[in-house]
Amino acid sequence: MVDIDKKESNPEDQDCSQITKVTPSQEDPDFNPFNKKLSVNDYVPKSMTMEEFKKLSRNAQKKVMRDELWELKKPHLDKKRKERAKAYKQRRKERIKRGEVVPRPRKQIVDQQHSGVSIIFDMSFDHLMQDNEIVSISKQIEHAYAANKTATRHTDLCITHLDGRLKTRLDTRITDHKMWLPEYIKFYEEDYLDLFPKDKLVYLTADSPNILSTLDMDNIYIVGGLVDKNRYPKLTLDKANKQGISHGQLPIGEYIQLGSRSVLTVNQVYQILLSFLDCHDWKQAFLNVIPERKLRESRVYTESQDGSDDSKEAEGVPEKEKL
Repeated sequence: MVDIDKKESNPEDQDCSQITKVTPSQEDPDFNPFNKKLSVNDYVPKSMTMEEFKKLSRNAQKKVMRDELWELKKPHLDKKRKERAKAYKQRRKERIKRGEVVPRPRKQIVDQQHSGVSIIFDMSFDHLMQDNEIVSISKQIEHAYAANKTATRHTDLCITHLDGRLKTRLDTRITDHKMWLPEYIKFYEEDYLDLFPKDKLVYLTADSPNILSTLDMDNIYIVGGLVDKNRYPKLTLDKANKQGISHGQLPIGEYIQLGSRSVLTVNQVYQILLSFLDCHDWKQAFLNVIPERKLRESRVYTESQDGSDDSKEAEGVPEKEKL
């Protein structure tokens, strides 16, 4: 275990609920960026004047405060992360000495690059899901974060409209999400319309008539954070139309015809996007991600030698089924 001098207490370890003094000025030596009682109403920004700060919308002020506080938190979080890594290595050595079978640590991508693409998970459907589906969607967020960390070409991943039961689960059951690296995922309580330019947004929905041929770095793509199991047809398409934002669907129907009851999870859609950004081949991206059990129930379109379209159809699957 790592010995920590008691005099050098980590601000993150403090119980913010017990802090009564709110010190908004970053110049104050007692300033605590982990203090949950910090309010945008009396926050003193460091990157701009108070006059400029007050001219911003409330959501913009929150973003400025959040970004500045993150810069202050980062050294403390980095220190704690290193301490945990050191402690983990020590525990691993002890387990090996005891003769236990210890799996090898997962290798990190050394030459990872940013793809330039931004993806949003829209989590505004909390009220439409059962409790077990909230658990499922939280695990899908974990899988998406893990995939982004190890992707050859990672994206900006933003979780928006985070509230309700999902936020409660993350705060109480997946507490280490606060330690997740912001270059791979960011959490926002605000709606995406309050955070990003409306003309850049493209909602990905299987009900859209618009088939995407590629991913445009100028656009910001939205994936509906919903475990719907076909209960809410056209929900995301109707939302996009109501909000007046663009929409489109992945060209999966041009390569694979899934069974009508087959639904891709949020993290599977995200992994398909990551795979496409790596190989620039939609068919290969789908085959890399879609589980083999679903492929066995599907038709995979291939190109025959004479140039005509042919297909391989699993036994018992109808010739035409809705995606």
